[in-house]
Amino acid sequence: MSEKTSQNTNKHSASSVSEDVKLSKQKDLNGISIQRYKDETNRQQFEYNQNKNVLLRSIYVLQDLLSELNEYVSMQNCIFHSVWRSSEQAKSTFSNEIFEVELPKMSILTLDLALHAKSEADEIIIGRLGSEAHESLLKVYFERVNKHLFSLFSRVEDTSSKVLITGDLNAGKSTLCNALVHRDILPEDQQPCTEVFCEVLDAEFNDKKDCVHAVPHGKTYSFTDPSTYVVFPIEDLKRLVYETEHWSMLKVYIDDGRPAYESLLHNGITDIALIDAPGLNTDSMKTTSVFACQEEIDVVVFVVNAENHFTLSATEFLKNASTEKSHIFIIINKFDNIRDKERCKRLILDQIQSLSPETYADAKDLVHFVSCRIAADASQKDNPIYSSFFQMENALRTFILENRSKSKLAPVRKYLVGLLSDLTGICDYNIKCMDRDLGFLHSKISDLSPKFRTSKHQESQVYQKAEALVESTVQSVMQHAHIQLETAIENLNSFSSVKYSGFLFAYNYGVSVRNAMQQYLEEMLLESEEFARARTSETVQHIQENMKENFSDALIPVFRSHQMFVRRHQLQLRKHFRFELGILDFIDLDLTERLGTWSASVSTILLVLGKTTPSFTVLTSLVEKFGLSFFDFFKTRTLQNLLIPVLGLTGIAVLGYVIYDIPRALPLKISEKIKSSLRETEFSHNTSLWIGTESRKVLNVPLNDLRKMFQHRWDEQKETIASTENELKICQKAHKFFSEMNKRLQQVQRKTLTVQLEGCEMKY
Repeated sequence: MSEKTSQNTNKHSASSVSEDVKLSKQKDLNGISIQRYKDETNRQQFEYNQNKNVLLRSIYVLQDLLSELNEYVSMQNCIFHSVWRSSEQAKSTFSNEIFEVELPKMSILTLDLALHAKSEADEIIIGRLGSEAHESLLKVYFERVNKHLFSLFSRVEDTSSKVLITGDLNAGKSTLCNALVHRDILPEDQQPCTEVFCEVLDAEFNDKKDCVHAVPHGKTYSFTDPSTYVVFPIEDLKRLVYETEHWSMLKVYIDDGRPAYESLLHNGITDIALIDAPGLNTDSMKTTSVFACQEEIDVVVFVVNAENHFTLSATEFLKNASTEKSHIFIIINKFDNIRDKERCKRLILDQIQSLSPETYADAKDLVHFVSCRIAADASQKDNPIYSSFFQMENALRTFILENRSKSKLAPVRKYLVGLLSDLTGICDYNIKCMDRDLGFLHSKISDLSPKFRTSKHQESQVYQKAEALVESTVQSVMQHAHIQLETAIENLNSFSSVKYSGFLFAYNYGVSVRNAMQQYLEEMLLESEEFARARTSETVQHIQENMKENFSDALIPVFRSHQMFVRRHQLQLRKHFRFELGILDFIDLDLTERLGTWSASVSTILLVLGKTTPSFTVLTSLVEKFGLSFFDFFKTRTLQNLLIPVLGLTGIAVLGYVIYDIPRALPLKISEKIKSSLRETEFSHNTSLWIGTESRKVLNVPLNDLRKMFQHRWDEQKETIASTENELKICQKAHKFFSEMNKRLQQVQRKTLTVQLEGCEMKY
């Protein structure tokens, strides 16, 4: 369409709406003066700014809360109960208990938006993922939500309004855009035309010059930085829209030549940008770009081909957009091609009702059935569809300019309230689950601590009794060994088990006596060891029975008592018998014992003689009479002659006595020598101490095993209690975190709900 044709069209269009303009002037806002209108506009702007500031503060606080929640979920020991489950059955973190908790309804943090779940089966699979997967899923949500909050913040801060014109392929988006600005700037064809995003702005921002700023890929557009774009004349736009390999965005500055009360771009109230997007089902890359673009848009104008109704891509887009934007401006184009128009309206409105109930509720203002082709033809002004376009244009202007709260702030409030509701639901759900966890942990600790104290006291008594039994066993073994050996040593001199074979075998007799005494002491030593072995076995058995009673599954080693005293202590005994027999060992000149025997015999003889002989006075007179004569006899030389024979006889008598006394004297002298050697080295004491030490070593093995078993059990019980107490602290910390988070979320929610948007009733 040429420039001249465009001007003619403008004239026809202006004349066609002259009646509407006159009507508008006659109404003059229901009789309100221009000053009153300005005052009302200022009042609305004041309320708008107040609501805007509340929403900005809510976004700021929400970003902080999301950052804290994300940091908490990233902690190693965090407790988080996922709300994305296929059933309302929740499992305790610290037990296998399954309990019912009502799942909160998610409006923003939904599974299908995060993972594009397409069926109930997909949601069930997602609901069965592990806790780590759900925590990762939540982090993905946080990242996405934070990004969108930044976008919302920028949108609310931005005084201008961005209007996205999108729809299916060949729905007439470019035609609509041309009709709205009353300029033929974008290409129109039956084939897909627009392949690059085109943002149409008022030429007032570009010194009233019509031109195109083409933004290359990888550049971020800045009007004040010419290096970020390339300037083209407006006539090149129809060529540039196809050059997708060069440009990521086309900024189109035009002057529609219309007065402010008619123009959408040059309206005198707020800055408007119309964004013409590629068709949704052009290809997956462009569709994804349109989805991402709508998050930065204030108003979505969705163009539907009346012949195709809503396609799958259109349905998915509207579902996604309605998460934030409760009101979507929908234009059904090419309505003139439909024969059964009422049926078409009914079917499309039914689809809108299911996709965006709020839009359906305001369908009179938000849903319009038009034909952009007829609207561009002034000769069709008698056609009802011709006037419907200008009614749509006026409604769009009203929706964007006069109802800015509905078009710009309502989507922000809806998203914030939905997000706050989701986060509050997550907190409430976790608090309910943690209440069960806290109850379980408190009950577990109150049950474990008394049991631990009682069992430790009882087991300590068992161990102390076993320890006392070991000590008494060792003492009894030592005492028995000491008494046994002392008695044996003391009885060595009365040992007479060796037969004396005569003087010629006296030396062999002495050796036999020595060996017999050694064997005797060794037998006593072995008997002491056997006693110790028996007592030790009894005590070991008693300790092992305690093990079985207290540890039924314990592996108890077999006690081998025969391995006790493997290092024979007889070696220490034998060194006391390693001596040679000397001549003095055969002679015992100590006559004390014999004199005692003799004196007893003499006393007996005198007692008998006293009864059978004369009195003592008679014996005295006889001695006096013959005694002097006897002693006088020995004073003579005769005595000297008898001395040698007497001495010889005496020696013979002594020698005979010694030989005769060998059976008595030799054992006595050997025993005395052995006793002296044994007592000098304290053999009895040392041997009994050694036997006791060996017994203690053996008994300490099961005793230590019992102690280690008890200690291991105590350590496990203490570790269980400590672990439970630590889990309780973690759970209390998590409960406190979600409780405080919930309070702060509710405060933000209350402030956000105080935002009153004129002409916008929203249900949550």
